[in-house]
Amino acid sequence: METPRTVLVIGAGLAGLACAHALVRAGLDVLVLEATTRAGGVVQTHRGDEFLFEEGPNTVQASGAAFRACVDELGLTPRLITTAGSGGTRWLWHRGRLVALPSKPQELLTTPLLSWRAKLTLVSEPLRRWHAPAQEPTLRDFLADRIGMEATMRLAGAFVRGVYGAEIAQLGAQSAFPRLYAATCVHGSLLKAAKSLQHAPSGGLLSFPSGLEELVEAFTRALGPRLRLSSGVQRLMRTTEGWTAVLDSGVHIRATQVVVCTPARAAARLLGEHLHNSADTTLSERLATLPHASLTVAHLGFEPTGSRNAIPAGAPRGFGYLVPPEASAHAGGPLALGAIFASELFPDRAPRGARSFACFLPAAWADQRSDDEIVRGATLDLLQTLGVRPSSSQDSDSWPQPRVSRVRRWHNAIPTYGVGHMHLVHAIRTHLDQHAPGLQVAGSWTDGVSVDAVLASGREAARRAQAQALAQA
Repeated sequence: METPRTVLVIGAGLAGLACAHALVRAGLDVLVLEATTRAGGVVQTHRGDEFLFEEGPNTVQASGAAFRACVDELGLTPRLITTAGSGGTRWLWHRGRLVALPSKPQELLTTPLLSWRAKLTLVSEPLRRWHAPAQEPTLRDFLADRIGMEATMRLAGAFVRGVYGAEIAQLGAQSAFPRLYAATCVHGSLLKAAKSLQHAPSGGLLSFPSGLEELVEAFTRALGPRLRLSSGVQRLMRTTEGWTAVLDSGVHIRATQVVVCTPARAAARLLGEHLHNSADTTLSERLATLPHASLTVAHLGFEPTGSRNAIPAGAPRGFGYLVPPEASAHAGGPLALGAIFASELFPDRAPRGARSFACFLPAAWADQRSDDEIVRGATLDLLQTLGVRPSSSQDSDSWPQPRVSRVRRWHNAIPTYGVGHMHLVHAIRTHLDQHAPGLQVAGSWTDGVSVDAVLASGREAARRAQAQALAQA
């Protein structure tokens, strides 16, 4: 039995790190336990071979308040780098080629991506007042009712793949985009709601010169010995003094409060016995079986322009491209769900004149193949999508080949915020508040999947823990 702690944070992903850091700044005695050998969760940056690959998130919106607060508190603000605007042109695969997505609302009227019937449906949306149904609709049904099925599947269907790695019919409208859904309820119009939520210019997208893992490294330095790696928790027990965590090693650690910041399935295992007396007896089961998206990312780095294995100068540039579901279902459509033009977002991601890409591939395809096969398939798919042609149709080696490559497989990585998801999270938190005081949850499955949302989730859990600590003092 170790010395008791005030707060025990289980899980050192972004939520756990942000929670612990906020509690340390508040002067509380904190210990963070991480089951794996590294902190940071999905935020991982690979540096080497003159290329920098973000194996998890690539950027953060400059408008992200929680991210900005953490960066400022950690003294990292001078290290921030930003893109200009939204990071460049965003492309959509449409009828055999990449077409630029509209960057302004008025461009929706002239884009070749939509038929005139779809454009009329879109323009008339504010005239058709919307009333929220009794039950949460899927995101597909909600948007189709407002802007028509064509725009929903072609534009929104591609967009949500880039956010959740899931198909639009798998997501709940209220759960996946709560602010937009709530604003639509108020205004009776999706377009009016979107306009009401528009921020002032965000200042672009943010990162650090050495990648987003700089944030993780700064958290780790700030926590010091308060962070323990390779320290998995087997069980949480309620005691008269608070809580006891039983580690895989057999060590017992007592704490007044515990914040569980693990992925959903690990959280379900730790919370299970404390949710059994809930009015909804399936809470722990629902949490344990929460759907997650799996993706494989192929990072490809090509030689500088002018080299034999360079991407031709005329190939599309910008932020990257997305592939709508209808194109993926077509036999001649791209394999990837989309790709980010990584070397164009920030400086020094690749050697001068070189280009690098992060290609997002379906796990069902990648799981059947070796890393070498994935690289070959991703390379051919990327080049064909960009409109690159081999220098000789008779020579398979005449396609440009990446100088460096790296494959990252993410299994069950992104929680799917389906219909009823937000009600599940609310029910779990309500039950813990009433029947397991001092036990809280935070993470990518609770309040959103973006970097900023996960950081905000951890900081909010820290605020609640601090308030409870003051009330008990």
